[in-house]
Amino acid sequence: MPETPDTDGFPASEAPLDAREFDQLFFSLKSASSLALGVSGGADSLCLLHALADWRGRNGWGGALYVLTVDHGLRPESAAEAEMVASHCRSLDIEHETLLWTGGKPVSNIQSEARKARYRLFREAMELRGTRTLVLAHHLDDQAETFLDRLTRGSGVTGLGAMSACQDHGPEGLQIFRPFLSLPKARLVATLRSAGIAWVEDPSNSNPAYKRVRLRQMADHLASEGLDRERIARTAQNMRRADEALESWVSSVEVSAVEAHAAGPLQLALTDYVPLPEEIRLRLLSRLTARVSNRAVGPRLEKLEGADCRLCKGKPVRLTLNGAVLDLAKKRLSIWREAGRALAPPVPLVQGAPQTWDGRYSCAACGETPGPDLYFGALADAPGPAVPIHWPDGWPKAAFRTAPAVWNSRELLQVPELYVADGWAGRFRFRPLK
Repeated sequence: MPETPDTDGFPASEAPLDAREFDQLFFSLKSASSLALGVSGGADSLCLLHALADWRGRNGWGGALYVLTVDHGLRPESAAEAEMVASHCRSLDIEHETLLWTGGKPVSNIQSEARKARYRLFREAMELRGTRTLVLAHHLDDQAETFLDRLTRGSGVTGLGAMSACQDHGPEGLQIFRPFLSLPKARLVATLRSAGIAWVEDPSNSNPAYKRVRLRQMADHLASEGLDRERIARTAQNMRRADEALESWVSSVEVSAVEAHAAGPLQLALTDYVPLPEEIRLRLLSRLTARVSNRAVGPRLEKLEGADCRLCKGKPVRLTLNGAVLDLAKKRLSIWREAGRALAPPVPLVQGAPQTWDGRYSCAACGETPGPDLYFGALADAPGPAVPIHWPDGWPKAAFRTAPAVWNSRELLQVPELYVADGWAGRFRFRPLK
């Protein structure tokens, strides 16, 4: 990449980027100890690859940098394109790995499924290397397409926030950094051209059979009416700001009004729930059900609205939502993990090795060797206790069916802050994972 490309004759939106601009775009990456780059071979991701390689050398960044290319196996050319990226990486002395999407491919909704597979493969590769941050080359044109796509789906404030430049909990839980999000693709293309670097064009990018291509064409028409990509991006930014404010309000309610039992269930007074604005109630309900059920996302909006409507009537009711049970009784709402096929089976517990169960808890056996037949799982799967459990006042007994418990072949040994067998105090250390 030339450090000071000649921009004479270029409109500002099509001028090549120079070293100073790249230094500003990548500034927040300086503290990272390792970075993974998603590179496909298109103009935007190749620009990212060469720009970061140049930035690394110019600034003396000593972290680990490697490139991941996903070969979806959907086109005959994909393997050669992955090898082309590998060749670029060899010339730049950057490690490269091609990730293969194997197995049967969907016959419909192909691009969406391919995107999910891509992030899953990224996560798996990054976990093996201990890397958390994934750098992607999404740009301003992508942002406009994402906003319009979500608008056509009737998305709310969160969805219309589109993509953020730094996303702490992106797809598959990855931390994603998008340094080019404010830049039009034309500037990335111009930067490659000025450096004499060739790239590949995916033919699907011009195929109107795909929705994102039609949305790109729509964006061109909207720009002619004054709604250009920069204004769409500003609208998305405004939506993200509103979303952050709403989430902050929900967090405040969660801290002040929600009581959490160490064995898993949650509870709040109906008087703390009903007066909240509907949007805050829906977000709170989504967050709490995901919290107890270990779901990555909340339920669909229509299901949330239906549950909220029934709860706001104030009458006793028990219903399920998003892998959780909602129980309204005596003006208190209790929420706990639903038992069923999705609940993880018990796992063996061995001395000194923390064991994770159901994605919600870990447990470690400590102190003296506890014996070979320990199990960690749901209280409902455990043998009976030696003495009756004293159930806490105000909590439904059913709320503890899926509580984490440890037992042996003879008896229940411990449930956090609910039960401990005689002689077993301090022998197990439970830790909630959410």
